[in-house]
Amino acid sequence: KIDNIRMFITAELRGSQAKTGKIVDERYFILGLEHIESFYLLKDLFFDEKDLILKQERYNESPYELYESMVVTKNNRKISLSFVGKDSLAEYLKNIPSYSIVYDKDKLLFANKSKLKPEEGHKEVDSKTFNENAVSFFMNLIEVAASLSRKDLFTANFQYDRVKSEALDLIKLYVYYKYEDKITIGKYGQDLTNHLEEEYLDMLKESFHTANIDDFWSSVFNLASMYRKIGLEISRTNELEYPKKEDVETLNYLRFLYDNFGRNLWKKS
Repeated sequence: KIDNIRMFITAELRGSQAKTGKIVDERYFILGLEHIESFYLLKDLFFDEKDLILKQERYNESPYELYESMVVTKNNRKISLSFVGKDSLAEYLKNIPSYSIVYDKDKLLFANKSKLKPEEGHKEVDSKTFNENAVSFFMNLIEVAASLSRKDLFTANFQYDRVKSEALDLIKLYVYYKYEDKITIGKYGQDLTNHLEEEYLDMLKESFHTANIDDFWSSVFNLASMYRKIGLEISRTNELEYPKKEDVETLNYLRFLYDNFGRNLWKKS
């Protein structure tokens, strides 16, 4: 009944978390407005300020006007709100992997549904880029191992975040090719468990133990092994050049660091 609201959309959780239930009740609403400058008049439709324990707000004017609010309420509810001008909503939705159109007063989204394909998935790469990305992964993994060799657990963990991000990029590329660009797994791998083979999932899970140096070393080798297996599979099925020599040399160097500064010396100290 509010004339300013032209489209109402809900975005859904993806992957196993949505199927097994949530500890926090999460809601994500997107509204396309006729007059975006009046967004502030609509916030109290979704939450009461006095019920909040935390609020984060963001307003952008470029590339289009956008107001976003994320709140956590006292009754264990997390609400995300996005207000977008109706003419910019189709562009905004390209970055939302899963959503449902509840109401479209002007039928703009239904008419342009073919243009709303999410842009979150990976794109096809050439052989040179594929090779360079792998070399970057190996180089950054060596930096992590060097920090572990110095027993610098904090630095190693921060460096490892970059390495995990590069591994996720490879997984996204693998899914892109495997499913012929028909699905995406989400920016942070929300749908990973549904689209990655159990063998790769197990290796990935075993690469996240970084609380102590012993486990961290095992995680490094597991992630390197997973990257090699997936990288070689992509290379074989898509005729991309995988840097086998650099891979082997990196693993040899990691084992050298582990044998001399990981497994042996740190236990003696």
